[in-house]
Amino acid sequence: MSRRSINRFRGLVLAVWLCSLFFSAELRAQDTANLAESSRADYGLENFDWNGLSQFAEIARAEGIELKLSAELDYDQLDPEQPLLMIHPQQPVAVANLSNFIVAGGRALLADDFGASDALLERLGITRMVMPPANLPHTDFVDDNPALPIFTPAGRHSLLHGVEQLVANHPAILFNVGLPVVSFSENGGLVYDMSLGEGKVIVLADPSLLINNMLLVADNAVFARNALLYLCGDISPCKIQVLIETWKESGKYSSSSGQSENLNELQKHIDAINDAIANFAQNLPLTELLYYLSLLLTLGLATYLITIFPLRRPVAYSQFISRALDNVPAPQSELDWNLARFAQPQRRFFGRRSVNYALPLAILKEIFEELFFTRLGLWPISTKNPPSPAQMGIRFGALFLNKHPEDERDRIENEVVALLEFFEKIPSRHRILLDSEAYFGERDLLKAYRRTQKILHLMGLKEEYERRTRNHA
Repeated sequence: MSRRSINRFRGLVLAVWLCSLFFSAELRAQDTANLAESSRADYGLENFDWNGLSQFAEIARAEGIELKLSAELDYDQLDPEQPLLMIHPQQPVAVANLSNFIVAGGRALLADDFGASDALLERLGITRMVMPPANLPHTDFVDDNPALPIFTPAGRHSLLHGVEQLVANHPAILFNVGLPVVSFSENGGLVYDMSLGEGKVIVLADPSLLINNMLLVADNAVFARNALLYLCGDISPCKIQVLIETWKESGKYSSSSGQSENLNELQKHIDAINDAIANFAQNLPLTELLYYLSLLLTLGLATYLITIFPLRRPVAYSQFISRALDNVPAPQSELDWNLARFAQPQRRFFGRRSVNYALPLAILKEIFEELFFTRLGLWPISTKNPPSPAQMGIRFGALFLNKHPEDERDRIENEVVALLEFFEKIPSRHRILLDSEAYFGERDLLKAYRRTQKILHLMGLKEEYERRTRNHA
């Protein structure tokens, strides 16, 4: 190669190198600008201003929870072991895909006041109402400012550990036939804990409750921590996929369980029947069409009557329910209707019936907690600052497990904590008949019963338990 060619080659390499430096600098500048813009955005995880979520992210880190911000929701990659956090969505989500994910056991937190989540809320059976702050169905406000309602939650729920007051900022109002976790003083709810299949959705009608400034108010930070822990459940380590305002959606969620397959198969049959009827109608004269349609109508009416007037009464699932129903005539009142609803197998999935054991579990919870807390010297439990299940587990171990080996003592204390945390999810007996979302299966009842018997035996309370249950039955 000649010297001139070598010089030309070196010049070309130098030009390419300079161009690459220029474009790299441009890309770095663009990335820096994007990062800066992201840090300033509303609900930004790296936004340290009043409207950011940096404090919320810090709470998650303190609990060992990773918040992973995503610009795309790929339903092909969704895993029930990775919860979703959706904040103020600005475009409708693929409700069918998201519902299948939750039904299969996924968990999600939807925080939205005026965003585009109406279709998802409708799927959950929730109606959202937006109205001026002055018209909120509420009576307690910060400095009489109707845009800042103060909530004083009542009842026991994992979301309410250590929460005495919450303050919202221009919230929407949610309505559902079930009771909310946090309610307005007159009507409607701020927070709902919804069940859908095997999964859960926490619905918060005010995403601004999670921003930096609002986490400094009342017990909002405690509630945010509880929501993260409840969202993760038993998942460890927990990584939450965070979707804020706008994101892309792709793929299709398919569950490994048979439920989605059953639903898809059923939909195929329905589509096939509809197509067959349409083709059948096109090829029939009008008189024959009316004849066959009358037959279909008669058959449909007969099927409907068989459905609403079953030929065989379902078997009651416990002596308590059997005796109660034997003394109750045909349900007339709302209370009687609800009692009958809990005594009959409820259809949960296509082709399978399962019984709701929420009522006997509520009775078991009521009797156990009174005996347990009385023996620990904590009855009646304070509603303002109740001890946590972890604190009660330690107290139980100190009083009743001194002679047990350390590893066995730790194991039993963990069982006590797990039982108390499970009972917190069960509404009290006076609410159970009005809570349409309260569902517990036979496995839940048996597991809780075995644990209560073991714990009461260690406390010397088993005979007292038997006496009280005989009185309740």
